Amino acid sequence: MVFLKRALFNQFLAISIALSSIIAGGIIYLTLRGTSLLIFDWLDFVGLSNFFQHSQNQFAAIKSICPEWVIYSLPDGLWVFSFTLFSLAYYKFNLNLGQLIFTFSIAGVGITLEFFQFINCNFGTFDIIDLSFYIAGSSLPFYIFKNEIKIHRSRGSV
Repeated sequence: MVFLKRALFNQFLAISIALSSIIAGGIIYLTLRGTSLLIFDWLDFVGLSNFFQHSQNQFAAIKSICPEWVIYSLPDGLWVFSFTLFSLAYYKFNLNLGQLIFTFSIAGVGITLEFFQFINCNFGTFDIIDLSFYIAGSSLPFYIFKNEIKIHRSRGSV
């Protein structure tokens, strides 16, 4: 019974941290980034662009003192961190090989895109800080819940 309560608590904790990370990344993205991003076209389409332009004006002083890595790299790292936490919680910290691959899939996409940017095969500019955040965002949940995670060799469905 105690084990079940601990397992449920850890799932709740992981999901809570993941939601907080998504929200934090979203706030940074929507208030500190430029309005030339595609998301602002979508917000304009649904009538929310004025709200976020006002929010960006309110956060202008913060933006002026924020390091670039907070504005441009941290949101992606938070989203990778969040996805990894959600996956671990969904699988109840008990993963087989297929589930482990799925859990790292978003980080893998980000790392692959950074690699392509490094060899000039993709749009954008390679950034070691982005790469660091993808790696940290996918590894940190495994460190935080290292005592809860069980990885099995058998391969199952995702």
